[in-house]
Amino acid sequence: WRDAAHRLTTATPQDIEFVSAWQAHVNRDCIAVVGTMPQTGSVEFLLPLEIVSKGPLSFARYPGGSHANANFPATGLLAAQMRNESLCAAVRRAVSLARPDIDAILLERQVANLGAMPNRLVSDTSVISPNVALSFALPATFQELLKERNGAKKQKKMRQMQRRMDERGGWRIFTAGSEAESNRVLDRFFLLKGERLKSRGLKDVFANPGVQAFFKALFADALSSTVPRYELHALEVGGEIAAVAGCTINGKHLTVEFGGICSSDRQLSPGDILYHLLIEQCC
Repeated sequence: WRDAAHRLTTATPQDIEFVSAWQAHVNRDCIAVVGTMPQTGSVEFLLPLEIVSKGPLSFARYPGGSHANANFPATGLLAAQMRNESLCAAVRRAVSLARPDIDAILLERQVANLGAMPNRLVSDTSVISPNVALSFALPATFQELLKERNGAKKQKKMRQMQRRMDERGGWRIFTAGSEAESNRVLDRFFLLKGERLKSRGLKDVFANPGVQAFFKALFADALSSTVPRYELHALEVGGEIAAVAGCTINGKHLTVEFGGICSSDRQLSPGDILYHLLIEQCC
């Protein structure tokens, strides 16, 4: 997998770091469907899957469940030339031979393309997500984006919020740069997110200790990488973290995988401030 990684196009939730951390901390029952060239044995396709149960049924899905977004199997140029139905049939055969106990393969939150590479597991019969409104392309400069999106009003609000934060002991935005800093940001996020979900009567999908250990391992290990793939950003007000954004970077795509905000001070909008400045940074 590591030897072939440089030749394959894949999304961050299907890279070896994400899957290894998920298997180590959340679900040991993971498999991979691998497509190789018969003549050379070179890997042209790799689909990692975890096995989960729901009632009497057993499913194979992308590792990470709802924590894995913008999924795209590791795909080489030759695999990309296959017909959708041929590749899907080959995946089904491989899984049924290796694991006859699996009732279905459920592939959700996929992207149809990653750059110029097509996802051959997405077909004409795939169900398209009804919510794509939160995805958009950034122009060349932040000023262009502000003009497109009522920027004068947003800038005025940001200045007002920054004055209020100065009155509360000052503020800073930072990216976690050490394991201790990363763990501190994540612990604060788990607390903020848990409180917010509980107040709305919703299940806390981050409450599982294994899931928390997974994210801590993932973001800590990413700090040693020369190519940033996972980043934790935080807004601190008066020495306390008020907003968190956990992001994945895949080429020119940045995805905010999760976010948490402190809503105890109704005169502040820490999430708005953090995302506003992150978007400026991305531009």
